[in-house]
Amino acid sequence: MWSRYQLKQAAKDILSRHYWELFAAALVYGLISSGASSLAGVVSQVASLPAALLNLINIEQSRDVLISFGAMGGMVAIGTLVGVAVNVFITAPLETGASRYFLESTQERLNFGNLFYAFTSGKYGNIVFVNFLRSLFLFLWSLLLVIPGIVMGYAYSMVPYLLAENPALDYRRALSLSKDMTQGHKWDIFVLELSFIGWFLLGALACGLGTLFVNPYYHSTRAQLYVALRAIALDRGIVALSELEGRTE
Repeated sequence: MWSRYQLKQAAKDILSRHYWELFAAALVYGLISSGASSLAGVVSQVASLPAALLNLINIEQSRDVLISFGAMGGMVAIGTLVGVAVNVFITAPLETGASRYFLESTQERLNFGNLFYAFTSGKYGNIVFVNFLRSLFLFLWSLLLVIPGIVMGYAYSMVPYLLAENPALDYRRALSLSKDMTQGHKWDIFVLELSFIGWFLLGALACGLGTLFVNPYYHSTRAQLYVALRAIALDRGIVALSELEGRTE
């Protein structure tokens, strides 16, 4: 089994020797992800401008108002699709790359290029497909109630690390393996996540810049969590090492 103390201590040991390398990786990952999300937001706003202007022009005519509201709804839908596309094709693959970087860092192998692993692995299409279905299933679960969506979010939380190790994993296997690895650990993972709230709040007090210095600690601890769950899965025969490494016997 594992404990929060063990995971955090292991992360601190790595950080004590490679903090600035991990800081730079977390910063680049955060900037690109935030930039992609901001770009999607800007595109969404720009797309809605024509409909908004049409609404203002025709505001006195009820029939035209319905038309303009319909147009606005269509533009908002386009903006939403742009946001989804950015998440699927850019943000999610970057998460896989960041997962690989921090996972490799647990063995003190620091290769900055791993941040872009999803784009250079030759399996970009599969990574995109698996992450898309993961997001879709989480969305469908959240339609039921908030709690099931949160629970399944933890159930699928190891998918980026699994793809970071073997980007060729079939989506069924990636999702089911993540569920198996987190079975019986979801509450402990939730508490682990909760334990970082104080750090992020302190970071937010420094105009938000302080969170930049917390991110390496958070990502390193998450990578240590995967290492611990991976070891349990291997010990229980849930998965074979060859599968994680993308090899066949």
